[in-house]
Amino acid sequence: MRELSRWILTCTILCIVVYAFAKEVQGSQQQQLEKPTMKISFVRTGGFAGLRLAATIDSATLPPEEATQLQTRVDNAKFFALPANVKGKTSGADRFQYTITIETPDQQHTVMVEESGASPELLQLLGWLTTAARRKKP
Repeated sequence: MRELSRWILTCTILCIVVYAFAKEVQGSQQQQLEKPTMKISFVRTGGFAGLRLAATIDSATLPPEEATQLQTRVDNAKFFALPANVKGKTSGADRFQYTITIETPDQQHTVMVEESGASPELLQLLGWLTTAARRKKP
């Protein structure tokens, strides 16, 4: 009888642990599903060689850490509050120009940016997108 009681107690504890783990996994998956996804069209033109760099980035396909980095940079740059054209303080043929369109389930916004007119926060976003675009190149 004592062995049966231990066995029941062990099974009960095991069931509680498995249930708690399953709830934690389910909660983390639910948070992933609730995160807004972004689809980004990125084009960089100009520069000394005049080369074009373009990519489409879907945050839903990124590892969670990268998706969070991207979302943070978009938020810090206040992207959806930017005007459609961000003019540069100085002009030059060897400066980069960027066209970025970000689409979320709730909104879409396109910004054309001259490099010399970008805020430090926007430059952080542009740098992240440039690196991502280079990685996507064949």
